Amino acid sequence: MGNKWFLVWRADVVVAGDSDTSWNTSIFFNRRVGEKGNKVLNLGYRYLVDDYNNEGTYRWDVTQDGPVIGFTWVF
Repeated sequence: MGNKWFLVWRADVVVAGDSDTSWNTSIFFNRRVGEKGNKVLNLGYRYLVDDYNNEGTYRWDVTQDGPVIGFTWVF
């Protein structure tokens, strides 16, 4: 994709503790900006699923997804 543009894909899954299932995936198109290339504009999409049940006293079952815009400064 060139020197300035790059693609990042990330995913993780958690199946420990009281959480039945928790997973997250995201994909970003990034562009380096600035003279040193240490600043990055991020444009992407994220999908998050979290399912938690604590012995019937508390239940949390959430799905979130949508666009993400960000800025990263590496120093």
